[in-house]
Amino acid sequence: MSASAPMQPLRVEQVVTYLRVFGLVAGLPAILLASFPTAARLQVAWGTHLVLLLGTVALALWRHHVRPGDEKALLVAGFVLNSLVIAGYVVAFTHLQPNVAWAMVFTLLADAALRFGVRGAVTGTVLAALLFLVQTQAHEAATGVATPPAAYVFVLGTLAGAGGILAVFTLTLERQARMAQQQALALADASRVRDRMLAMSSHEFRGPLAAMMLASETVRANLERLGPERSAALLGEVDRHGRNLGRLVDDLVMVAQARSEAIEVRPRWDDLQASVQVALAAAGRHRDGHLLTVSVEPLSGELDHERFQQIVRNLVENAFKYSPPGSRVVVLLAARRDGRLELRVGDDGPGIPTADRERVFEPFGRRRGGKEHSDSSGLGLYVVQQIVAAMGGSLDLHTSSAGTEFVVLLPAQVSDALQAVPDKSDSGGPPHNGGADPERSGATGAVRR
Repeated sequence: MSASAPMQPLRVEQVVTYLRVFGLVAGLPAILLASFPTAARLQVAWGTHLVLLLGTVALALWRHHVRPGDEKALLVAGFVLNSLVIAGYVVAFTHLQPNVAWAMVFTLLADAALRFGVRGAVTGTVLAALLFLVQTQAHEAATGVATPPAAYVFVLGTLAGAGGILAVFTLTLERQARMAQQQALALADASRVRDRMLAMSSHEFRGPLAAMMLASETVRANLERLGPERSAALLGEVDRHGRNLGRLVDDLVMVAQARSEAIEVRPRWDDLQASVQVALAAAGRHRDGHLLTVSVEPLSGELDHERFQQIVRNLVENAFKYSPPGSRVVVLLAARRDGRLELRVGDDGPGIPTADRERVFEPFGRRRGGKEHSDSSGLGLYVVQQIVAAMGGSLDLHTSSAGTEFVVLLPAQVSDALQAVPDKSDSGGPPHNGGADPERSGATGAVRR
């Protein structure tokens, strides 16, 4: 809801229509019973009443048949009608009781604030002040009695104060409406994420869990008949599915942290090549004969290496899944002179369709055309985006029919000398058969294990 319209236009017109009907009922006997100093004043009164009658009918019909996009025009037309009617009655009846005319001037201010918020309160204050000046001149012309200066000070000062109060009031309403709208969108988004998580769990969790249970039951029930190689293969399946589930849990935890703005970044010195190796090994389960080219400068860097590995792993997995088998995937990591690390992950796939370029960064958003579409949780790129933001970096996407490239820039201190690094046994484990071999895939420099 914008600051220019604190209430919905149709709702405003519905409420004001009732006031116009009341004005029609009350205005008719007022004209018939009142005495007017001149025939011109009487004509102004009848003309104003006729304008009110025709305008009320026209706007009521318009409100019931308004087309999408015309609500603002209806709002403006209603304000113009009300301004003409208020001005007409003020001028026509000012000779009877000036205090009543002053009160009608304030209705112009209230109507403007109701329709147009803070800007309406300011505009209404100015218009009401001008109408009051016209009213005082009309009253003096009809009665010959001049309006005392104290009346000017009282009315204009009260108008300014009322205008300020209405501006604050409408601004508060607008902020509350915006907060309510944001809360409604957040609840709807949370409901959508919950539904997607429940739907995803039946596939992403149940399948690997069933395979793990079957393999473990087979080993336990047939331990004596199974040979060492078969037992090792089944246990390897359990290990592989367990690692995949662990990575999925990591992504889900990251989604929860991102939504609560609680992503923790713990920088430390470590070997960048080793971190890339761990990430490539984890992403290897999606590799399908891809020609992987890796170029990583032999540097150590101070950053959150676990988060960095998630970035590399998710981007490489995305490249594997959405590029043809046997095509080229390139991973480049280099230090820039501006104190940032530059990571590039590109593929030779068909590119991301224009309609999908925004939603690929949404949680559970998937682009069409991936060969493993059903195996994708739709969290990878969203997790990358949230981690990059938490680390103070930037993420850019370049895509065309010739391929897609993601460019990540991360602030990090780097050093040519390899720092002392801790054991990485808890950072994803050793590469499995589907992992990338940096020596055969073009990595520059020795990768420490």
